[in-house]
Order: sequence, then C-alpha cells, then structure tokens
Amino acid sequence: MKLENYVPSIETCRRLKGAGLVQKSIYTWMKEQHSESSEWVLTADSPLGDEYYSAYTVGELGTMLSEIPMNLYPHQLSLMSAMGSLAISEAEFRSKMILFMVENEMMNEDWLSMWVKNIDHEVHGSALGAGFAQKDNKVEPIDAYLEMNKEFGNE
Repeated sequence: MKLENYVPSIETCRRLKGAGLVQKSIYTWMKEQHSESSEWVLTADSPLGDEYYSAYTVGELGTMLSEIPMNLYPHQLSLMSAMGSLAISEAEFRSKMILFMVENEMMNEDWLSMWVKNIDHEVHGSALGAGFAQKDNKVEPIDAYLEMNKEFGNE
C-alpha cells in the first residue's frame, strides 16, 4: 500500500495547518526541491521554508483523537459510524473529524493547548460547552453525523 493512503490529502493537511494544528509530524507534504516542477511530494525529510504541511499518519491522528474530552465520545462514535459508507482513507476521515471538532469549537482548553498553536483560547473556547452551537439566538445540539455528511457532500 502506498504511503499516501496512510496520511490525509494535501488539501486536508492545508486545512489542518490553517486550523492551527501544530506542524510536527513524521511526514510532510512539501514542494519538490530538486526539480523544475512545483509538485507536492510526501517526504520524511525536514521541511525547508514555510511552504509545507504536516502529513499526520493514522497513528498520529489517533493519538490526537485519544486525547479528546470524554463528553465528545458520543460525537466521535457517531462520526465513526458513518465511516463505513465513505470511500476515503482512515487518515482522511480522522483528520476531517478533528477539523470538524476544532472548527465547531468542541475541543477543550487542554486539548487545544496540546495540539493547536497560536490560538486565542478565550475566543476559541465555547462557553456553550462541547457539542452545542448558537444559532439564531438559540442554543442547539450539534448533530455530528449530519454535519460530517455536509462536509462530504452527502446531505
């Protein structure tokens, strides 16, 4: 099996970096250094410059997910139940689950301090609590399964 099957796509890794995830991983997506082409390659070499994205392995993503707060387990299980019907790799799925939880401010201070850099925790931390969102001045539970289906275009 190809290494690319064990890490998220370059687009997803770009989103993870944009969400502020710490850029420390065994592998990295970076532009080809020794050729005229500007292709992205997956490498274990140390990144050069600023144009790179950590390509977290399934194991690294699993470590991140194992540190989620206990009250998020029902959301994680709901999202995982959808995985069987998706034609994506496990690394891609795990990374999108992390993105979903970060973007919906479901992660607590401890998780954010371990895995996210340069974040204003006062702004990012949700006073509503994990798994809830404010919509039209109403507090509503987040249905993780439905939200992830939107992410994959399966509404």
